[in-house]
Amino acid sequence: MNVTILSDSDNVRPRSHLSVSYVSNSLDLLLLTPAVRELCMSLSIETRRSGHIVILELAGRVSVLESRLKQLAEELIARGERCFIINLANVSYIDNFGLGQLCWIYTISRNRGGDMKLLKPTTRIKTLLNVTKLDTVFQSFESEADAIASMPPVTSSVSV
Repeated sequence: MNVTILSDSDNVRPRSHLSVSYVSNSLDLLLLTPAVRELCMSLSIETRRSGHIVILELAGRVSVLESRLKQLAEELIARGERCFIINLANVSYIDNFGLGQLCWIYTISRNRGGDMKLLKPTTRIKTLLNVTKLDTVFQSFESEADAIASMPPVTSSVSV
């Protein structure tokens, strides 16, 4: 598998392409440059609760190579969860597929009487949300307490 990345490092012309071979084990990952290592960094998701709200702590890359966010959300929604706060503070990269996963979670949760809020999006993610006009759809918060307070109260009816 070959992957192409953009590099802005001093030893490579800005905006030039590097070809990266598939990383076969963790030792290989340690030998890579930081830019390439970040490309190979997978998404980690920690889940916790605050009342009726599920808080997803994301770290790493939310991209076409990582569909775990949507898979986890599908499982949680199947169990009846409807309110989500997604912490983006430790997300190093998000692509259009990652934005699609956020849109899917938002749509499904809203259709079922819940909601989804973003917590601590990075400057890069804020810019991306602004460019795509998704900042007019998603509410973002810098404080977890404010995000929790903005969530709708628990209701017993669920629309399908």
